[in-house]
Amino acid sequence: MFRLAASRRIFARCFSGIPFDTKPFPFSRFEPCCPDAATAAGNGFVPCKQHPFPTVIGKKVDFESDMVRLPTTNRHMVVCVGEEGPEWHKAKVEKVKLGMVQAVENIKHREAHHDRTQLPPGSNTLLTVCDRERLQGDQLDQPWPASDVLLFPAFHVAKAVDPFKPEFSSILDAIWAPEKEDLEKVKEHVQVENMADTTQAVVLVCTHRMRDARCGVLGPILVDEFKRCLKAKGLHGEEAKKLGKHVDVYGTSHFGGHKFAGNLIIHSPSLGGHMYGNVRACHVDTIIDRHIIDEKTVFAQLHQNGVTWSDDKILATVENEVGIIGPL
Repeated sequence: MFRLAASRRIFARCFSGIPFDTKPFPFSRFEPCCPDAATAAGNGFVPCKQHPFPTVIGKKVDFESDMVRLPTTNRHMVVCVGEEGPEWHKAKVEKVKLGMVQAVENIKHREAHHDRTQLPPGSNTLLTVCDRERLQGDQLDQPWPASDVLLFPAFHVAKAVDPFKPEFSSILDAIWAPEKEDLEKVKEHVQVENMADTTQAVVLVCTHRMRDARCGVLGPILVDEFKRCLKAKGLHGEEAKKLGKHVDVYGTSHFGGHKFAGNLIIHSPSLGGHMYGNVRACHVDTIIDRHIIDEKTVFAQLHQNGVTWSDDKILATVENEVGIIGPL
């Protein structure tokens, strides 16, 4: 059984290496930039005059409970399904029959039955989908469910991965290799591209309405605000890609903590992947300036969890201690 004292010790070691910002974030959790105090809700939610959204959603968001969670992952696989993917019609994306996520989960379960004394491969990998086009580049003719897969912290994309081809298990084994993703072995089966050639960060916002209405409403608002602010700063679009400064923004499926909406994950090569909660459109400009552009700091005030790790010492702690104990 997972003991509370042990969890606190591991938490302290894992998070001691995260470069948390010593300068306070200008807003508290879920705080508006232009408060409309006259219409404050009973749970303390205060609408924003500049960034409005339905009060009924704000009333259901928890911005009082402790949202910090023990890290249980060190990698993140994101399956690209497009805006019309069947996964968006399910509360649980693994329920899509013959889909990529279901195929991955089936392999994990099969491996778990082979050796019940150890966690199955992929146990420390967060698996979600996103609304990026299912395929990009020169393989657009590949039939569903073949999809591009974003790999973090490697910050690469595996192209047109087909779960029904015999090499699929080998691809997963390489992605789940013990030390880090074995991209050379992945390249033996599919094309792999380095996203860092054009992109400095990837923002994944939970927009999974079928799972939870709070993320379903707040998520798209955050996606639009990120894109608007990034374009204004010259960090989103073809010109930014030429300079290697582009920031991708995608809607993604549920990854936990929906009561703390809006939820998002930011991946970058220098900081790894970090999960934020209780984010409002009011916060986006500051997050871009200090997390993405400065590439040095993480906001403790909104931080929920580390998803992947850029520091080898932190990664070793997660693998050796959290991975053995298992997720909460």
